[in-house]
Amino acid sequence: MKLLRASNEPGIIQRLQSILEDAGIKCILRNEFTAGLFPEVPASESTLELWIVDYQRLPQAQRVLADLKNSESGKGIPWNCSSCGEALEPQFTACWQCGTAQT
Repeated sequence: MKLLRASNEPGIIQRLQSILEDAGIKCILRNEFTAGLFPEVPASESTLELWIVDYQRLPQAQRVLADLKNSESGKGIPWNCSSCGEALEPQFTACWQCGTAQT
């Protein structure tokens, strides 16, 4: 396993986990139940962590996260759905028209 991200904001880490798992990359959360309890609990045990299970998939996971960052900052590239041809903005990873994932 390999640590991908850590944050004191659970929503961010849970969103990243969801995005990675949608891409077929298995992840786990650590410190899920103690997140947000700092200073009562040491920071090392109260910071939510996202870990990738299969170390071999690390490059793919990093690409997915980089693509997400680029699309959220407006640097992504518009794309057309391979199934229905719908024109989509870069922040979308699946077609809103037919549900096909971006390839």
